[in-house]
Amino acid sequence: MEGRRWWRTPGFGRLTVSWVLANLADSALLLVLAIWVKELTGNDGAAALTFALLGAATLFSPLLAGLADRWPRRSVLGWSNLVAGVVVATLLLVDGPGWVGWIYVVTVVYAGAAQLGAAAQSGLVRDLLPDALLARGNGLLAGIDQGARLVVPLVATGAYVVLGPHVVAVVAAAGFVLAGALLLRGRPPTSGVRPVSGERWLVQAVAGFRHLRSVPALRTLTLTLAVGLGATGTVQVAIFPFVEQGLDSPPGTLGVLVAANGVGAACGALTAGRVTSRLGEARVCRLGLVVMATGIALLLVEHLVTGLVGLALAGWAVTWMMVAFVTLRQRLTPGHLQGRVAAATMLVVNVPQTVMVALTAAVVTALDHRVLVAFAAVAVALTATVGVGTRRRGA
Repeated sequence: MEGRRWWRTPGFGRLTVSWVLANLADSALLLVLAIWVKELTGNDGAAALTFALLGAATLFSPLLAGLADRWPRRSVLGWSNLVAGVVVATLLLVDGPGWVGWIYVVTVVYAGAAQLGAAAQSGLVRDLLPDALLARGNGLLAGIDQGARLVVPLVATGAYVVLGPHVVAVVAAAGFVLAGALLLRGRPPTSGVRPVSGERWLVQAVAGFRHLRSVPALRTLTLTLAVGLGATGTVQVAIFPFVEQGLDSPPGTLGVLVAANGVGAACGALTAGRVTSRLGEARVCRLGLVVMATGIALLLVEHLVTGLVGLALAGWAVTWMMVAFVTLRQRLTPGHLQGRVAAATMLVVNVPQTVMVALTAAVVTALDHRVLVAFAAVAVALTATVGVGTRRRGA
């Protein structure tokens, strides 16, 4: 029965409903912004820049995350959603190619608000739930995230084609505003918040990295995932020649493979909390890396069925690892640093993958895609072998 008490924890139900609304809005914009830019400019590079801008916001997250540790986190999360909603609503002004620059501005601001909200959300979960319920709560929120990303982008793309981009923008803006308004109702809790100190802003911003370096278990797991997930960046590029050359299939097959990855991730979220509670964070991350390596290795068979299974396993593994990792980070971080440590760890984990994608994109035409896939499978397997400790839970 203890595992079901998270829903009755004061404040967590409200956070969950708000998370659903915000994720629906965020997922609706995921592809639509790029498609819109592509339609306005006819340029693939201009469309791809929207994805780059979404990722670039991560680089500034440690600077923004200090706000999540300085002010009540429910208020920070609520206001970040409101800001995102208002900014997204200004997309109604876009009526031609001359407004592409404004779409980029909206993308940057909305992505920055999302980064601030993510830091506040992670700390708020820690404020609301005891250690015994953290993994279950994180698993629920991950399931909402993965489920939204699996279904909503396809629905939003269809709405874009049938109803136009402005309708999608209005719906997304409404989702953000409702999510923010729900969180701002009533007096927010102030647990974990520390009054403003006399330290310089930059010193406060890097406090998350200092804590990450000072806690061996957290440092080890962060670096392990940075290496393991970083290696998978080669697969994100190699998947294109895998479809075209390995499967000898049209580009549209990629959508089926991506859907399989999303299904695996959503299914993984359903069990991640329970498995993490039973096995501990380090063991789940090790198991996730093993499953990930297996899934990637299946791509070497070059058959649609094994490709679907392999990518489903990879999606499942990522969700398990991230739920376990976030739970460990929350447990081993004091309340007044939750936001900044969340931002620091995500930056350390995500940057290697981004760099690997860029490097692989530069050499993919010169190397057989099977070499890239094999490299990723071996690298992830080695990381599982040497990177994660096997001591007791949390150690």
